[in-house]
Amino acid sequence: MSGQIEAEEATFAKLFRAGAIKSVQLTFELSGRRCLVRYVNGSEVPGHIVTKRGEVKLYRVETCFAFLNRIGVGVVTVDLTKFDASETQGQLV
Repeated sequence: MSGQIEAEEATFAKLFRAGAIKSVQLTFELSGRRCLVRYVNGSEVPGHIVTKRGEVKLYRVETCFAFLNRIGVGVVTVDLTKFDASETQGQLV
């Protein structure tokens, strides 16, 4: 993922609170049961929240919402292009 900035949750939270994050996007997997957080900083450089091992962090939907709410993110864009409703059988969580 060259040209992108990866940050662990704590770093992302600090960047967001400092006003360095311009936008936040949730991208859902096929099943809709997991999502990842993408963001763009003030320099228009995209990034992802990652684990301590540097892998893109996949969240359960309710965990993701709780984390973003806790740090004050009130507006997100949702990307459902990879979402397949037939995989969920009507259930997102």
